[in-house]
This record gives sequence, structure tokens and C-alpha cells, in this order.
Amino acid sequence: MTITKTLTLVAAPEPPFIGTTIRIAIPDGANAWGIYAAGLADDSEAITIDWGDDREPQTVSGGVEKLVHTYPSAGEYTIRVSDDASYVSVSGDIESAGVFYSDYAPMVRSIVHNGTRLAILQAFSGWNCAALERVEYPAVVSITGRPAMAPFKDCSALTEIHFGAANETTIRNISVFKAYPNLLAPNATAYFDL
Repeated sequence: MTITKTLTLVAAPEPPFIGTTIRIAIPDGANAWGIYAAGLADDSEAITIDWGDDREPQTVSGGVEKLVHTYPSAGEYTIRVSDDASYVSVSGDIESAGVFYSDYAPMVRSIVHNGTRLAILQAFSGWNCAALERVEYPAVVSITGRPAMAPFKDCSALTEIHFGAANETTIRNISVFKAYPNLLAPNATAYFDL
């Protein structure tokens, strides 16, 4: 009697990315997208950004300010920012007033942070992201800015803002959150479920 066994080799699953993942959609006729600012976390020396288009990741010493990347074509891309950033802002002014708001921010579809070092949600971090649908910030413990400068102003497609459950009391006591629990996204609800 002959016994035959088949051995199937399966590649090990890729470990989950630790850092901030930003999903964007570049429309026809546009070929650039940028990060307005990213701050360096304590004990970090550089921030690495994988722009999601199969080119070598970019490493930036210190913080990031007005960093623009040119894509080869229209399409959806997933950007990964290393967990060396204490905050990441995807809106603002790159070259002149209004450029980033009109040409860059509406391309953002989701922002998911999977790490421990992005602790600050800054005012203007997602302004005018008209197509932004979901954000997740398990490590955020601070929201900066005055109430009228809440992070997701006019993000009308945003319906879900997720925070870490352990940070609920801290976040609910921040003046910006008290004034605008939806952080100025008119259709959003904040959840403390991460």
C-alpha cells in the first residue's frame, strides 16, 4: 500500500502595518498628493512614507512640512506613514492659498492609525476632505485647536470617527470635543470602541 501526502507551502501572512494608513483616490488629470505636516514622535529620528506606488519609501529626517508626491497615473493608492509620527495633517496650503484644499484633501477616503505614537489629533488635520468616510485613532489622547477649528470641518461623507476606549474620558473632556462631538463633520458620530 502506498500512502501519498501532499505538502502545501503557504506564505506567512504579512504582519499588520504599524503606523498611519491613508487611502486616497487620484482622479484623471491630477497626479500629485501631499502631506501638509507630520510631527516627529519622541525618541524618533525620521519619518518613513511609503506612497503606495511601488517606488522606494521616502525617509524624512525630523518632521514633515508641505511634502508633495507625484503619482504616475490616476487610481487608488494606500499611503503608509511610519509610527514615528506624533501627528499627520492631510490638509492645508502646499504652494498658495487654497491649493491643498481644492486639489488634495478631497482625494482622501480613509485614515487609519494602527500604532501607539500618534497621540495628537490636530485642528485642520482633515479639513475639506469631502470624500473621507472613516477614521480610526486608537492612541489619540489630545485634540488641539479652538472649537471652530475642529479637525474634520466640512467632511460631509465622514460618518465614523473611532477612538480608543481607554481614552474616552480624556477626549470627552477636551473643549473642542465638548463643543463639537462630531469634530465639525456634519454627518459623523464618534465611537470609543478601539
